[in-house]
Amino acid sequence: MSLLDALSAYKSLLTLLVVIFGPSLLPRLLVYLTQRRHRPPTLQPPTPTPPLPLYAQALLTIHTVYLLLQLFHPPYDIFSNPAIPIFAPNAIVREALSRKVPRDPLPIQELLLSRLQKYDNRLNYARFGHAPLSDCVWCETTEDYALYSLPSALSAYLSEALLLGVLSLRIVGGRAAPLRADQWRTTFGWTISLTCIGECLVRYLYDLNPANGDCLHLSSKLHILRTILRLLLPLTYVFLPLAPPRPQLAALVPSLVQAQNSLRLLGLTRTAIKRDPRFRRTSTMVGEEQARQMAQARADPDVHEAIALSGIDQEAVRQGAGKWVRDGWQSLIRVEE
Repeated sequence: MSLLDALSAYKSLLTLLVVIFGPSLLPRLLVYLTQRRHRPPTLQPPTPTPPLPLYAQALLTIHTVYLLLQLFHPPYDIFSNPAIPIFAPNAIVREALSRKVPRDPLPIQELLLSRLQKYDNRLNYARFGHAPLSDCVWCETTEDYALYSLPSALSAYLSEALLLGVLSLRIVGGRAAPLRADQWRTTFGWTISLTCIGECLVRYLYDLNPANGDCLHLSSKLHILRTILRLLLPLTYVFLPLAPPRPQLAALVPSLVQAQNSLRLLGLTRTAIKRDPRFRRTSTMVGEEQARQMAQARADPDVHEAIALSGIDQEAVRQGAGKWVRDGWQSLIRVEE
């Protein structure tokens, strides 16, 4: 049982997950890649994401090592080591069980062997794994085994949700933790919830289709897929790109009022200058001198050479500035067509 076999056996489930989560994740990915490709060059590099604190790094390391151990040491399965068919004779199953290090009392082993004499319980073993059939004394039907195995599946996903919640705390996840939680918490919450529901439905409703004395070892492969998902979720969560925080409108009001007062004072000053002949002549001379200096700078080959050496794309800067002005103007004044 390899990882590729598990993925190929559940390609329909993976396709369903892509269909469910693709519409929400793909636009964010495309917007991020487009912004990186068409971002106009600036003199200052973009502000990097703050590094993860030591608490978060230690937590992720422990979590990753634990899940890697679970991935390479899966739960015990009689029919996996050594590999025997799920519908092997009971004598072969008893021999395989006797090779296991004694852990359960003998009556529990006898109960398991007596249950495995039934065809339906062989399918239940492949569907729910070793623990429900060996530990649940009161279980008799498929619904009983499904109910008994439900807490273990739920606890795995609840632990991931708890881990993401801890990483969303500022004291653990650092300065970027609140912003990361605001942008990705809903997406990852729905991912965990729907994946948990999907696993429970697949475990209970999937048709095993026995053939040639064997069938799909559903429990083992679900364990592999769940462990890989749990391994990737927190790592993806902490390393996903973060959009810049949205400005608080209430905090911008004082700046806007100050800018409005400055513009009004500037307008009154210009009006006063135009009314005085001496100030008007001086203002005209200053304006002409500034225009002459700007024209000389544009025509100076040394300036063009310095711009080329610095790697600044003038056309890209011009287009970016124009787009910024147009977007800002359209957001301030909307003309109804």
